[in-house]
Amino acid sequence: MENKVILGVGVIVVIVLALVVIFSQSTPTGAFALGTNNPLAIGAVLSLTGKAASYGHDIQNGMELAFYDINKSGKPLNVKLLYDDTTSVPEKAVTSVQKFIGFDGAKVIIGVGADEVLAMVPITEESKVILATPIAGSDKVDGAGKYVFRNRESSKFTAYSLAELLNAKGYNRVALFVASSSASPISYQKSFLEKFQSFGGSAESFSYAESSPDVRTSIAKVKELDINAVYVIAGKDSDGAEVIRQLKEMGFDGLIVGGPALETTKFFESTKGSAEGVVIAVAPVDSSAPNATQVLEEYKSTYGKEMSFSAANAYDLVMLLNSASGKCDSNTDCIREYLLSVKDYPGLGGKTSFNPNGGVSKVMSYKIANEGKFVPYKAS
Repeated sequence: MENKVILGVGVIVVIVLALVVIFSQSTPTGAFALGTNNPLAIGAVLSLTGKAASYGHDIQNGMELAFYDINKSGKPLNVKLLYDDTTSVPEKAVTSVQKFIGFDGAKVIIGVGADEVLAMVPITEESKVILATPIAGSDKVDGAGKYVFRNRESSKFTAYSLAELLNAKGYNRVALFVASSSASPISYQKSFLEKFQSFGGSAESFSYAESSPDVRTSIAKVKELDINAVYVIAGKDSDGAEVIRQLKEMGFDGLIVGGPALETTKFFESTKGSAEGVVIAVAPVDSSAPNATQVLEEYKSTYGKEMSFSAANAYDLVMLLNSASGKCDSNTDCIREYLLSVKDYPGLGGKTSFNPNGGVSKVMSYKIANEGKFVPYKAS
């Protein structure tokens, strides 16, 4: 009998240790919980180290600033923030979301890249947990699940805008350099070709590995074809910077365009002076939004840089989720209905109205790289 008791205790110990191992594989790098006794737990699955760290830190900064602004305002704070660092490895996002839902009781998950978000969808949908992303661009995100939301425009808006820009400037033949291993770049490519070809334009596509982009052979081909406009469809700021650096190094002097993935401080650091003149299409931070002047100054003084679109969208997400939780507590069906009812929310990331698929439409603008930063650019 004594041996059976010991064996039973041993089995329990093994199970507990196994659970500890499972839920400690992705340790939270930060947690903030003030205000209400039962706040809505938001698990932020972020890349805080590795190749996507620049996006992860911008999102973290935007979320934390929103958190503190709510707390400072004296309004009810209905959320708490938890963080996991995926080290920019998509597979770790799955471990993180399992931990947040199973161990921390999170009812909302914030994701970054499209690959990570799409990998988490089956888990969040089964658990009826809200999955929201401030930056994932792939068209596949819209409608990926009943509880999936995205408060940035889909890749189609960016790609269409760049196709319109190139057409307006008289470019009818363009080269595409596409990071082929990620969902978002492939989505951008498809939408761009659809729009550009509708104008009668043609494009040569060259794929590259995001982890080790060497496009010199492709650049030589572009020069042989006498193509003088290139669209760099990057997976991250780092690989986009490397492709552009190689283009400039090999003497390409035509127009280079890109998307929101390039709008980071790291991009300019990585290009090593080769970014001048690069034009991007992006939904701008709305400086006319309520309290925008104060918030943008606060962000710059706190983090030492201008607020990016990803930080602005993350800020807006926390504000919206805090309001939703004030009405719904942690009832995710109620939160879902609340978000779907949002129309023309005047956010820092632009006016936000969620469509039935959980996506949004936003006004696009152009920016040009000038002396280490992107500044407004007029297409005409």
